[in-house]
Amino acid sequence: MRMGRLTCHRGDARDLSFLEEGSVDLVVTSPPYWRRRDYGHPEQLGQERTPEAYVEALVGALDGWAGLLRPHASVFLNLGDTYRDGFLAGVPARFEVAAREAGWKIANYVVWAKDNGLPEPLPYRLASRHESVFQLTRSASATGYFFDLYALSEYLGRSANPGDVWDLRRVRNPSNHLAPWRTVAPPDDSTCPYLAPRCG
Repeated sequence: MRMGRLTCHRGDARDLSFLEEGSVDLVVTSPPYWRRRDYGHPEQLGQERTPEAYVEALVGALDGWAGLLRPHASVFLNLGDTYRDGFLAGVPARFEVAAREAGWKIANYVVWAKDNGLPEPLPYRLASRHESVFQLTRSASATGYFFDLYALSEYLGRSANPGDVWDLRRVRNPSNHLAPWRTVAPPDDSTCPYLAPRCG
């Protein structure tokens, strides 16, 4: 997207070969969580046999985006965990390790705190009220990726550094999408430098 012009493409996020190399400032994604919902597509992400295979597929998608990113670009990836045989599978932690091993830098790890969520019917575990949001970059240095802390603070209504626990606003999604809520997320204001001189 450039100021005043928006182009939408429909397709598989694992194949963005129609985009130009080095043309992307920001990727924001919430992929299907492992084994949480079956969308009925034969090649869908999220129905892999093991959490390891799921994480491998996620990192494969990331690696496919690497050449599309401009040097200052970020990827924001939202993940929730899944119970397996009664215990948490540790998907966000597995993803973080695998992404690092694949050469990605974790610029920020944000806990998305939710004021409500699905009820938990089992009496031996807590209801999940958070998800993980990773800000990843391929930048070689901590000052090489674009991040506007002031824009983020303003969006979140804070006067100082807002920290890494966010209570993001949610609004009802009027579409027929299976997820009835959409998050009004701040990454575009803080990491997408449309008018930043150093990024062009």
